[in-house]
Amino acid sequence: MKYICDDCGSVLDEDDLRTERSYVSDYMGGCYEDYSVCHCGGSVSEASACDICGEYFHDDDLYSGVCEDCLKDEMTVDNAIKAGADAKLEVEINGFLASCFTPEQIEELLIKALEEKIDSSDEAANAAIDKAEEWLSEDKSWFADWLKSRADEGNV
Repeated sequence: MKYICDDCGSVLDEDDLRTERSYVSDYMGGCYEDYSVCHCGGSVSEASACDICGEYFHDDDLYSGVCEDCLKDEMTVDNAIKAGADAKLEVEINGFLASCFTPEQIEELLIKALEEKIDSSDEAANAAIDKAEEWLSEDKSWFADWLKSRADEGNV
């Protein structure tokens, strides 16, 4: 088991912890409580490793086992498009156009239009990147699970 210091951020093994004693009450001649602290004296919490980078974090700082930095690194337009394939939405479309193209062809045309828009200017490219980050940030735990499933399949 690993621990992380809430004060200095050090990652510690159980053997690295110091035990301190705290007076609790006078009941039956005095009660004391032992607790573990970091070498700096700070309180410690259990730590878990990020499933992608292996660094240790507080559990509250992980999304389905993945740290914020790893999620941010993977929030690309390409990953948003790939993840979006697993999050299909119903849309309304011109009936005639829908009869001329299959759903796969419509998706291809939209991806091509997005690529052309990104290539048109730095501003458009940055807007697409921002939109990808925004969309993927809506449910970070879902995105973390999606990333791990891609890694399990060897698709990263």
